[in-house]
Amino acid sequence: MPSADDPALVVARFLKANSYTQTLEAFLREAGLSQSSVSLNEDDLTIEKILEEKRQLDASLAYEKKAGDDEDEDEAARWTTPAPTVPHAPPSLTPATSNVLCVRGDASSSPQRIIATTADRAITLLSSSSYDKLATLSDNDSPVLSLTLNNNNNYETVVDRVRDHTKYAVSAAVLPVDNGIIIATAGWDKNAIAFVRNPATQTAFLVLSRRDSTYFPTSPESRSAPPPRQHQLHTRQPGRAPVRPEIGGSRDVAPAAYASDHWAAATTAGAIDMINTDREEAAVLVHVATMAPQTPYSTPAVVWRPDGSGVYVNGDDGAVRGVEAKTGKVVATLPPVAAAGNGASRPGHEVGTKVRALWCGLLDGREVLLSGGFDKRLVVWECGQS
Repeated sequence: MPSADDPALVVARFLKANSYTQTLEAFLREAGLSQSSVSLNEDDLTIEKILEEKRQLDASLAYEKKAGDDEDEDEAARWTTPAPTVPHAPPSLTPATSNVLCVRGDASSSPQRIIATTADRAITLLSSSSYDKLATLSDNDSPVLSLTLNNNNNYETVVDRVRDHTKYAVSAAVLPVDNGIIIATAGWDKNAIAFVRNPATQTAFLVLSRRDSTYFPTSPESRSAPPPRQHQLHTRQPGRAPVRPEIGGSRDVAPAAYASDHWAAATTAGAIDMINTDREEAAVLVHVATMAPQTPYSTPAVVWRPDGSGVYVNGDDGAVRGVEAKTGKVVATLPPVAAAGNGASRPGHEVGTKVRALWCGLLDGREVLLSGGFDKRLVVWECGQS
């Protein structure tokens, strides 16, 4: 009895289903099949099902960019080599005292530094060349989930604390403006908050706190925008007074620039959502599937290489994957820890553990990838022979 997916049976089913009686009889004789072996059950493999699967495969391949596509375009957009592939585990932070939550490289300082935060509320500063521990800041009230660098700071002292999120603040950003900065934070309370310095009181001025960050609330005060060089911004939600959290005087937070009056035009959130959706779809260059394992509790992380040729993404299997921006192909996989040829253990993340944080950039004139995970490891990936 031939198997259900035997090619001869597939052909016989096609002939029987379409009532090609004489052809079927001749085919059965030549193939050595009996009439009873040709079934027409719903789950049987048929020529029609094979053709439908082929059409679906062709349709999916039409949307997939291949490494050989667009060969006439600039080769500089391809994944460049050498790329970080050689792992190093800083002895002063291996293993860390707890899970590594955030990693950053600081090329603006002298000496240049690596900064890592851990779940025990500590911030650790390492030398980017020797990996020696330079300082540890451990008097935080909670673990640091996001860290944004501001040039020319020693990072050894907590100068201010601002509490406006009702849940974890998970991301922070700094925008230099003139002689100061604008600070923005986002949290698990679905709020994005922006701070500038109030020029009158020299305290932090919460200029915007919205759950829908695509809708910019305005008031009559904000419509009367000053000339661009005066750089002032004032906005508040109807029925709510602006919040002015106290902040120490050692931080220089500059006012935000209010560029043009057309920003003050009131538009419904729904209309802006439609505009943003169209722009986002038009801006998509390539869809990427890294096939990295993930769970509902996964925390995605993606960082660009300094030359823009690709990105690195994390995973819950202890591996870091490099994706070529041009094609969307996974062109590099930085594997978890494995046994080296001499029986020693090669540095890397442990197999099956979450890689929580990534950073990629130039330190001491060389490209460096930093990764931290729930295996309590900080791994420094450098270019070279792996």
